[in-house]
Amino acid sequence: MYRVIFLGLISMVCGQTYPIYNETYTKLIFNMAASAYPVYDTNPNPINACLNQSFPNATWDVRETHTVTCGYQNDNDECQMFIAVSSNISTIIIAFRGTNGASQFLDELKRGYTMSITADGKTHVNSYFYQSMLSMWGAGVSKYITKYPTYKIIITGHSLGGALASLTAYQIRNIMPNVITPDQIQLITFGEPRTAGGCKTDNTNDYYQHPQEIWYHGASTNNYNMGTSFKNCDETDGEDKNCSDSISDLCFVFQNGGVVHTHYFDVDIGTFDTGNSASLNAINTCLNKSFPNATWDKLETHTVSCGLDFQNDCRMLIAVSSSLNTVFLAFRGTMGLSQFWQELTKGYDRTPFPPTNVNVNKYFYKSAIDMWENGVYSTVNNASYQNYNFVLTGHSLGGALSSLTAYKMLYNTTIPPSQIKLVTFGEPRTGDYNYANELRQRLNYAFRVVHGSDPIPHLPWCASNSAGGCKENSDYYQHAQEIWYHGSSTSQYAMGPSYKACNITDGEDSSCSDSISDLSFIFQNGGNWHVHYFGHNIGSYGPNSCVDSAATSSLNIVLFGFSLLTLYFIRSKKL
Repeated sequence: MYRVIFLGLISMVCGQTYPIYNETYTKLIFNMAASAYPVYDTNPNPINACLNQSFPNATWDVRETHTVTCGYQNDNDECQMFIAVSSNISTIIIAFRGTNGASQFLDELKRGYTMSITADGKTHVNSYFYQSMLSMWGAGVSKYITKYPTYKIIITGHSLGGALASLTAYQIRNIMPNVITPDQIQLITFGEPRTAGGCKTDNTNDYYQHPQEIWYHGASTNNYNMGTSFKNCDETDGEDKNCSDSISDLCFVFQNGGVVHTHYFDVDIGTFDTGNSASLNAINTCLNKSFPNATWDKLETHTVSCGLDFQNDCRMLIAVSSSLNTVFLAFRGTMGLSQFWQELTKGYDRTPFPPTNVNVNKYFYKSAIDMWENGVYSTVNNASYQNYNFVLTGHSLGGALSSLTAYKMLYNTTIPPSQIKLVTFGEPRTGDYNYANELRQRLNYAFRVVHGSDPIPHLPWCASNSAGGCKENSDYYQHAQEIWYHGSSTSQYAMGPSYKACNITDGEDSSCSDSISDLSFIFQNGGNWHVHYFGHNIGSYGPNSCVDSAATSSLNIVLFGFSLLTLYFIRSKKL
């Protein structure tokens, strides 16, 4: 039995204090790591498919989705957008999702009579829409219009998304009037509500539509098909009495206007991204399972193009709770054989990590920086959170991104190390000995959980069991403290109650998972060890609202390819 716990005792090593591993707390954090995995979608890449259908000859340098808390703080609503950037057609596309569910619709109605004044002081706009637009602006819009000021900008959205698109176009012209010209901006919305007021009335609080309306007025065999008949309405007046304003208010009700609203160009737009809505519900359930009494002030998911060639996606969850005084950053692990292959083939390329210039995995580093610039930086530098605790977690690739983010926070923020907690699961080797040592010296609360014969914590391979070892060869090196669950359960992958708290300062403890031979990782079906933590298949557990499911996760692709890829590296003499 390896478990040795002295209650109330704090380990002292070289004069530094380290906390004792808390399994109960770690299991709560595991639910956060699992939440970073998205709900399985039968059409997992609808954005790519839509982009390729609309722009078949374009190549996309950036493809990102951002889901942020929007509206008013106590509304607990979410807004979503995707941003795509193509250098070969010099275009930025910003698309906003519409209203999602009855709760958000009621919040929009409730706030609909409250107006805000825009930053230039000239215009009264819907407060709910305006606050939501500002949230999306900070989540990614501002970054890309600043980075590509000469590109054409296409802004679109349906329903609420149309209002956000309209306000974003106004914001761009207001913020950057001498940089981006009106000719660069194309605004196309669908079913957009009235967003602002004042235009042609004495009362500036009266809402008024902007032009130009294009009215499809039916004449189809199906009431909800748009047909081919449309009218170009007044070019300067958005309230043209000869267009949709000609319909009486009662007709909107009796002609089933709600269904008409969701059908554009013969497509029910509301069914497009059901996977994302399910992901948000799963995240909420996982959060409530770990912290049932917490209130969540901010819930965001960010999916960005990452890695060295932007062909893969990385995903993270940001959850902020004032009641817990905590910010959680959870990074998703590897998804699919393509990403796993890139990690392996690029795994021996290293790059300096400023300001200390320790050497770290180039693929992991580039991905961590992509995430840092797309949500992490604005969160960790938010003045409201400077006294909060920050818990960083992730599985597999997500563990590496968590580790690198924690390291960057130590040098690029004013947050004290005592407020940063790092808990990872199946984390691969991320940097060299200097990186591992520096991270451990500066960060007390760092636990790296390893399950049995999980091979990923031993990639990229190094000579940790040889006389020279990883340290002397300036090779990859794991950071401390490893917590090794070594089995002893009736179910092979259930982890069991036995774990060993390994060397407090050295992440390559030869008496822990380093004691397993390299070949054993292959013949003991190491891939299955990697996806099972605390008795759960993490790839399906999180997307299923932190409830075990018989569903097969996309991580099984990684399991299938693991042995073949390992043999490839053996033959290429990289192991």
